[in-house]
Amino acid sequence: MIRTLKAAIVLAGALMCIFYATNNVTNLELMHGILAFVMSNQDHTVYPSAFGPAITFGPLIWLAVGTVLLGEYAAGLFLLKGSWDLFSTRGKSADEFQAAKNVALIGCCIGILTWFGLFMTVGGAYFQMWQTEMGILSQGDAFRFAAMFGLVFLIVNARDD
Repeated sequence: MIRTLKAAIVLAGALMCIFYATNNVTNLELMHGILAFVMSNQDHTVYPSAFGPAITFGPLIWLAVGTVLLGEYAAGLFLLKGSWDLFSTRGKSADEFQAAKNVALIGCCIGILTWFGLFMTVGGAYFQMWQTEMGILSQGDAFRFAAMFGLVFLIVNARDD
């Protein structure tokens, strides 16, 4: 039963990533506007100066949009495949089931890199998005998602002997 539940947990993570990415595509202009706002360092009153430049060049903002979408969809697709791998090997040996975890674990790591690496590190530390109301909301969500993928990684990676 625990193996089936691990597959289901990974599937839930996959669906979350795919749903968020698809909603971002559905609202692409809004997503672009939010990233343009964050990358421009507007409304920074706590730390008005940043060590690096603000980015307002349109193609770089679209590159950021594409990078976020790529991370969200890649995490989702790896997790979807990983969920299938776990479900399809749930009745096999412990070593076979452990080996089947690889794609799911990669998906978790991509999720961590997307929400911790992009949102919290680049968005939060570099662009200081925590200084704006819009940014602080994104930081809270990014933390929850990154932590959730870390937790899923630990749960899935635990041996099932």
